[in-house]
Amino acid sequence: MLSGQTVPSALGGAIVAYGVDRVAAERMAAEDPFVVAGVATYTVTTIDVGRVHAALTAVLEVERSRVRG
Repeated sequence: MLSGQTVPSALGGAIVAYGVDRVAAERMAAEDPFVVAGVATYTVTTIDVGRVHAALTAVLEVERSRVRG
């Protein structure tokens, strides 16, 4: 869904994915050219969505009860 550098950028970056299970995400991370070259690592973290902005409800297909704002 999105990716970008952290601030400060020395901390790395982040990728937010949706609709990909953990096994697939870990496989994609392991196949990343930077990981294969040994210059990067990934940590895959699963998030249980608790609140969602109304503008994202259709994209994320979330229950109305989780909509905030």
